[in-house]
Amino acid sequence: TEIIDPVAGTSVPGPPLAEKRAHHGAVRAGQQVVAVIGGEGQNALRRRVEFVSTTRNTASLGPELTIGRSRPIVGVFPNDQRVVLVAGGVSSAGTSVGSGQGVDSAELLLLDLQGLEGSEVLCPNLKMTQARVAAGITSLEDGLLIVGGIAWSDEHNKEEALNNAEEVVLQ
Repeated sequence: TEIIDPVAGTSVPGPPLAEKRAHHGAVRAGQQVVAVIGGEGQNALRRRVEFVSTTRNTASLGPELTIGRSRPIVGVFPNDQRVVLVAGGVSSAGTSVGSGQGVDSAELLLLDLQGLEGSEVLCPNLKMTQARVAAGITSLEDGLLIVGGIAWSDEHNKEEALNNAEEVVLQ
């Protein structure tokens, strides 16, 4: 990890991750803590969420996702900063987007912003309208909007950019 101070124009090494990973998502999980979600490392998908603390200079493993996801779409709900959407992605480590298996499922991660060890995965069986990878995500007043991304047909091994969106509302 790396800690960048844009005001001072400096960069210093941060704490090492407990599990090496790339192609992951990350969201803020409280004061000076980042939740690193999914990704892949050593040709294996990462299911464990990892919490990186810049004040303690530590990284610790948290709850497991239902499935490993490389290149997941992650976003924090604006009306409840403890709830993180983890959606889509690719279900095969070490593959290009076009040769992996797209994921159309989603799950909610409930962050314990006080102790983090109480964080847990909720609603593991949510479905999106279609598999999405490399999509944009933004917050709305009461939910999240997933925009575009890439879908592909395994039958034709063909990538296709998407021109649609889907809204996810936390009730």
